Amino acid sequence: MRSAWEIPSGKQLKLDVMRHHEETKAEYLAAARSFAIDYSRLHGSVSINEVREAVPVPDDVHPSVLGAVFRGHQWQPDGFTVAKHPSAHARTIRTYKYLGDIIW
Repeated sequence: MRSAWEIPSGKQLKLDVMRHHEETKAEYLAAARSFAIDYSRLHGSVSINEVREAVPVPDDVHPSVLGAVFRGHQWQPDGFTVAKHPSAHARTIRTYKYLGDIIW
């Protein structure tokens, strides 16, 4: 637990949000990951573009949940593409390759 005076780093804040999503949006993340795994196996890699299209984020879920989809050692970044949703303003995003169910 942090003291009242300790300011968390940006990385720590991100980890806290990802942990929160893992706990509260497990059903959505399971569906999104399942799709991403299948897509990566079939096409070699996957980005959040394909996940967004196939498994839309429910209206009652903040889109930041998508940041947790490729969390874990079983995903390896393997390239870049451009985000397709308009609010992303065509920013660069990663593509990922599924490595399988690796136990570390």
